[in-house]
Parts: sequence; C-alpha cells; structure tokens
Amino acid sequence: MRVPWGRRLCSLSVALCFVSACGVDDAREGLDGSTTEPPQFTVRARWADATTISYRIDAAGAAVAALGFRSAIEQAIEVWVDAGSIDLTEARPEEEADVSFSWRRGAHDSCEPFGISTARAHTGPLTQSTFVHFDAGRSWNAEEVGDDALFFDALHEMGHVLGLGHSPAPGALMRPDARGGPMGLTASELAGLHSLYGGGQDDPSDLVIFDGEDAEREGAVAAILRGVAPVGITEVGVIDSDGDGDTEVLVWRTDAAGNGALMIYHFGPGPGLTHTVGPLYGMGAPGVPNLFVTTDGGERLMVCVYDQGKLLVRRFDERGLLVPRPEGMPLMVEGGIQDADGDGFLDEPLHLEAVPARRWVGDLDGDQGGDVVVRR
Repeated sequence: MRVPWGRRLCSLSVALCFVSACGVDDAREGLDGSTTEPPQFTVRARWADATTISYRIDAAGAAVAALGFRSAIEQAIEVWVDAGSIDLTEARPEEEADVSFSWRRGAHDSCEPFGISTARAHTGPLTQSTFVHFDAGRSWNAEEVGDDALFFDALHEMGHVLGLGHSPAPGALMRPDARGGPMGLTASELAGLHSLYGGGQDDPSDLVIFDGEDAEREGAVAAILRGVAPVGITEVGVIDSDGDGDTEVLVWRTDAAGNGALMIYHFGPGPGLTHTVGPLYGMGAPGVPNLFVTTDGGERLMVCVYDQGKLLVRRFDERGLLVPRPEGMPLMVEGGIQDADGDGFLDEPLHLEAVPARRWVGDLDGDQGGDVVVRR
C-alpha cells in the first residue's frame, strides 16, 4: 500500500537568504507578460504514487434522491484524470482500496458528525485507505441542494483526496464555500494538481525545482510550482522556516492588491511538493525590500526595510509561522543587516541589487544537497 508524502493540514548558514526588489503598486500587469493574478491553491499532502490510486464506491444507504451516486463519483474522477497528472482505477473486490466513497449519517467513526455543520460531505486524511463520506441524513432533493449537488460535492472532495486544501481564489472549485460554483477545474486547481504531480503548460510565473546544480545543468527537473510567482507582483525566498533542517520556498505578494499574502511551500524526497502553509496575509510589505535572514544565534527572521532604514522584524516559530519579535532586541547578521542597539533602525545603509533574483539554492528535501529554485 502506498503511503502519501506529507502530513494532514486541517493545516548557507548565514545570513541573508534573499533580498527582494521593490514591489509595484499595480497588480494588473506582470513585468514580463506572465499571469497577473497567480493561481491560489493550498496543499495538505501528496500521494507518493499518483499513477495507480484505487477507489471503491459503496452506494449502500444512499438517499432515495441520490441514486445517481456511482455516476456522480465516476464523472468527478474522470474530470480530475483528464487533467493529465493522475490516474484512478476501481479496486477489485479482493483488494483494499486507497480511497472509498460511501454514505454515513449523524455521528460516525472519528469524523465530525453530519448535522453539526453545513457540510454535505467530508474527506479523511491522506493515509492508507482514506475515505469520502456523504451525508445520508439529507434528502439530496433538487430543491434543497440543486440538481448537480452530488457531482459538484464529489468533484470538490476529489480535490481533497488528491491532496489539495481549500483555496482563497474567487470562483475556485476548492473554495470552502464553493457550493453552486464551477462544474470543473479552474486555474487554481490545475496549478495545484500539476505542482503536486507534474503536467501543465510552462509559464514565466513558474518556479522550477532541480535536485542540485548538476541536475540544473542537465535540465533534469524535479518539480515545478505552476504559476505561483508572476514577475512584478511576487517575490521569492528560501529559508528553513520551521527549523526542521530542510529549506522551504516562500512566495509573497509585493503589490497592494495582494495584501502581502505569503505562501510557504514544503518539500519531501525528490524534492517534491508535500504541503503548504498559508496564505498568511499582511506579511509582505508592498514597495519595500523584504529579507529572509538567519542570525548567528539561529533565529529565523523575515525583515521588512522601510524608508530611512526603519525595520519591521518578525520571527518564524517552531511551527513555521511568523510571529512578532520583541522590540529592543539587537539584530546582528554577519554580512547582512545590523541593528546593534536594537532601536529598530539599520546601523548602516543596506545596498540591494536593483534586479530581482531569479535563482535560489537551499536543501529542500533535507538530503544535505543544494537544491536549486529557478524562476523562468
């Protein structure tokens, strides 16, 4: 049985890891014609082998009005398979399925009981033999939930089965409040699926991951984060945000319309994308340099540098989330930023490159190698 990489999410030793250029105020146009609004997807986990995921459909207990259950599931699976990254096959009777689709009512197993919330269906964690449960306590009649509710809910839950979390993108299938939404995959779902399992079309807003500099020279791509970093409205950095010994890729909005949203991409062997943290709003400051630094004492920080050298400093906690750093603390980074007296201002002016970086190096999968991240 294949065990997915990742975990459930219901959720250079130095110094300057990255220096951003100033952001732009207008999010309507990327500097190189790339996508002006990046697809917004989140990832809760990843199947280690997405080529042979097996499923089983158990229609026992289906509401009278939901007799089209099998057809709705099969149609939803077909939509995701047609996207070109994964394959699902129905398990033989003697096999244990990777994912089962079935009906439950009220309190059941260790799940949140149906009826407590407005949820019509829910999905288990990506572990061995996961599940999708549909609420058998509802009538599922067209007046209550609409003609296509079963298909839509199956389509949405299949996104969770494949590792996607909820999306903040307006109109996305994976929005938590997406009822009555699209009956297909939007750009956000496609970008998430292709970032996890491959596929999709190349775009200047992609981040391309190589397993070391030799792989970069040979053009041997390990993974691609699809569409996440349009030039002109996003910047990129790498740092070990949660202190577990491997490096994460961070992308944040630099335009006013992006609300400083920060996404953190975590990787496993390959390196391959395993899960995300975010979006964390208000983290990036529009129009000012944002720096990721590791101090000599091991603090992992995000530093915004305002006019006259004014600093806004946040630190990454053990969960990899940004929290305030106490005021008045000195900040000393060899070869980088210096605030020896802790007054919140740079001791010396910081000289930054005018051209945004397009290449970063970090150990994304914890194998002690130098993985390479390249913006197209």
